[in-house]
Amino acid sequence: MRVPLHRARFDLPSVGQARDALFNLFFPPRCVVCGQWGVHLCDACLAGFPRAAPSASWRTDGPSQPSAFRSRRAAFIYVGDVREAILALKYEGRTAVAGPLVAAADVSAIPDDVDQLVAVPMHKRRRRLRGFNQTDLIARHLAARLDRPVATDALRRTRATAPQARQPDWEARRRNVAGAFAASPRHAGGRRFLLIDDVTTSGATFDFCARALLDAGAESVDAWAVARGGEFAS
Repeated sequence: MRVPLHRARFDLPSVGQARDALFNLFFPPRCVVCGQWGVHLCDACLAGFPRAAPSASWRTDGPSQPSAFRSRRAAFIYVGDVREAILALKYEGRTAVAGPLVAAADVSAIPDDVDQLVAVPMHKRRRRLRGFNQTDLIARHLAARLDRPVATDALRRTRATAPQARQPDWEARRRNVAGAFAASPRHAGGRRFLLIDDVTTSGATFDFCARALLDAGAESVDAWAVARGGEFAS
């Protein structure tokens, strides 16, 4: 049966899709690592990324300080090409890199009982300057893989902090993010969260985010990052 033209449905591309297609037409993507044309991160480079053991988990954030998160895992080691790809995502605006990174990650060790994902929040001033929060992008791609929703209102950053990478040791990292996060009892109560970040080193950011969520009534918090780095990467 022919559908009358005035009743036919046309799936037109969104403004964002049209913009991206036009941009790629004049500026074709190149792999952020090797420069191969046509992709943002090629399969060959992804295959060479050093991977963290999927079952590895860290339960403490320092010599004697127990962490609030139940477990912490990462997909890759933050060295070499992995570091280059994440820096391109964060500081060069190569947001399309988030998808391939998550697609290539081993997520088999993520606990099955997680019911929502929540991204480590960025302070509004930094987000305004950067234009996006790379951790939001990572969380959305991972949520699609796990078939879980992303909680957008459960956690917020209450004050700006210096980059953790600039802090010299465990205690400096903890002081930098202590009290920097707050959670909503309405959106956190009774839920089991998977907390998402791009890179984890000492675990201090994860720890204080997890404490805020638990204080707001969350049942449990596990943590997952694209990569783990620093002296704690081995």
